[in-house]
Amino acid sequence: MVRTRRQAVLFASQNHVFVKLPQELLCMIIDDLDLNTLKNLRLVHRDLAARCLVPSFLARFTQPRTNLSAPYIRFLAKAAAHEVFGPLIKFLTIHATSFAKCDFDDNDDKLVEELATALRAIGTIENLYINGTTPPEGMYADHESVPPLRASREKHRKRRAYQTFPERASDGFVIVMRAIARSGVVVRNLSVMQPTPETRCCLQSIDLARALELIKKEGSDFAAAVAATERLSLHVCTRLNASGHPLNEGQKKGFHVFRIDSSEKQAAQARAPSNFTGLAGLLMPMKNLKQLEISFYNEIVESSTTPDVACDWYSEMFGLVGRQVRLPRLEKLKLFMVPATEDGLCNFLAGSPGLRDVTLSRIRLSPGRWRSVLDHLARMPSLKRLCLMSPAHRRRLYNLLPAAGSLTKLAEPNSWSPETSNGFFCSRGYHIYRRAFGEEEIREGLLLEEGSIGRRVESSPRTWRYTALVYAKSSKDWFYLKNRSLLQD
Repeated sequence: MVRTRRQAVLFASQNHVFVKLPQELLCMIIDDLDLNTLKNLRLVHRDLAARCLVPSFLARFTQPRTNLSAPYIRFLAKAAAHEVFGPLIKFLTIHATSFAKCDFDDNDDKLVEELATALRAIGTIENLYINGTTPPEGMYADHESVPPLRASREKHRKRRAYQTFPERASDGFVIVMRAIARSGVVVRNLSVMQPTPETRCCLQSIDLARALELIKKEGSDFAAAVAATERLSLHVCTRLNASGHPLNEGQKKGFHVFRIDSSEKQAAQARAPSNFTGLAGLLMPMKNLKQLEISFYNEIVESSTTPDVACDWYSEMFGLVGRQVRLPRLEKLKLFMVPATEDGLCNFLAGSPGLRDVTLSRIRLSPGRWRSVLDHLARMPSLKRLCLMSPAHRRRLYNLLPAAGSLTKLAEPNSWSPETSNGFFCSRGYHIYRRAFGEEEIREGLLLEEGSIGRRVESSPRTWRYTALVYAKSSKDWFYLKNRSLLQD
């Protein structure tokens, strides 16, 4: 009997008894082995190596990871070219901010060619994740992709180890996109730079335009690579002051050093047209897109005299999308904090008549009002579900309270948790800022209360009751009783 994982290797090296075991029993043993032990076991005997290629073992090679150092990219290329393991690669994660420490920023063309070779060997990728977070310590060894040569006089060379996180995120994204276009790999689902609670989004909107410009200059066919893309999840932010700061600034604590003040000279760079054209250029060739998720993060420091000025600038970005992009096969749309205009949003919805599920979260129209957008949504024949969270026009939140003659009757704001709360009390009623509309409510015309509902009430009997309920539900006793079915809601 095999009691430990190492015993499997020991027994096989002595008398090769595993070769004579039934395949069902061998599969049970393989399921209990870690990857390193299993590799050692396969090296013991040639016949045993062939029998170890069971689904549980092969499944470990379906989701490889790589950074942007040449040794790891070459290892990915070897795995992709393997006759057994190559066809198994379906989910690929590229840590686009992880380079070799002695790599230089003028080595990008070499990395693009190395990565394009690996992607070309894969052929088709079901899920490609361009990761914008720092990989866990110890995941990648400190490889030197190029020798630390002396910097030339003709061109300034900056070592990756001295680059800031936004600089590496920008260069890494451009390298990956150039490699995708050059290789012609088919990407079904593409996810780009999703932030985490510990990290901020560092992919600037101008990086989209920069990548497309270099792809066009090289003559690569980017449209062919993304023609079959069905799902895109994109996370971008405003212009950052990416250079001139230390590397170990900290993603949360020291991120303020990258933010641009709206009153400084650097704000002129954030208003440049190149910041707004990249998103439309990225989406135009994706004619078969079925799901689209765009998250936008405003990292510009605004003053009290000019609030939301960055949203006014960057609303042109989605305005170009509405005028230039047509996605006839799009079924699911999710926009988070994307600055938009009334015309831009309506034009985009008109170019996507097949939408079935729409989620608009914290969208502020500047300029424009929500009534015309809601009327357009109500007329879309395929729309089955609509979720609105904190919509606003200019600096005012839009009230989603149902009208008097509507089918839906919301009694009052409910839920004590900020994550699921849907409104608050006001001097002349309620303000509802989170609602999900079903097909029946959409066909009714999305009837809502129009006009102002008054200021928020901080002290009233209903507010006292609501506050007491929040306090009670936040206590440990509440969860203790509820978990043991001793409390009825």
